Amino acid sequence: ADIITVCIKNEPMPFHKGFYTVEMTFYFEISIDTYSAPNVRPETVSGLGIYIKKAVLYGGEGSIKVFTSDIDQFIPNNIHHSLPKAVVMAAEPIPLDAKLLKGKSTVVPCCQIPDPICKRFGGSFFMGERIGTVTVTLGLFTIVHMERYSQITVPSCEYIIPEQDCPHGCDSPCEMFRKLDFPSEAFFPQKFGE
Repeated sequence: ADIITVCIKNEPMPFHKGFYTVEMTFYFEISIDTYSAPNVRPETVSGLGIYIKKAVLYGGEGSIKVFTSDIDQFIPNNIHHSLPKAVVMAAEPIPLDAKLLKGKSTVVPCCQIPDPICKRFGGSFFMGERIGTVTVTLGLFTIVHMERYSQITVPSCEYIIPEQDCPHGCDSPCEMFRKLDFPSEAFFPQKFGE
């Protein structure tokens, strides 16, 4: 079992300032070995597993708009309002159990499957009545947290340029280079007030 992607929706909770619901939709590619008869080699079949998890996290309050250089500001709705960013970290899933359910069953997806995932499996998924269904149990370890822009002040110290004398002697290019002063103004900003 592999995690293909996780789609994350983050929304403020009504009547609970600073709290946000985080809806995570995990898409898994699950491969199983199927046997058509006893004493034959198994055939590997891949399928899609979907799991939806919701969490409520505290993300604080903000009342600013954030503009960044990597986003075209003239496209509507591209302004980042004061929502914190939800981040999901997930370890590789651990397959725990798989069962074949025989008999007719109706498959109804729990959510709309994004086009890139459909293309990964060769097009679209047939939803409707099936002859058999495989159920899979996965163990999944995740960490979900909220991130928010914050301004901090970091104390800084003056910089010092080391002084070192190079031995002078011949007029080779290397010796000539050693005689040049280090162009510190090109590498360091001017001091405040200069």
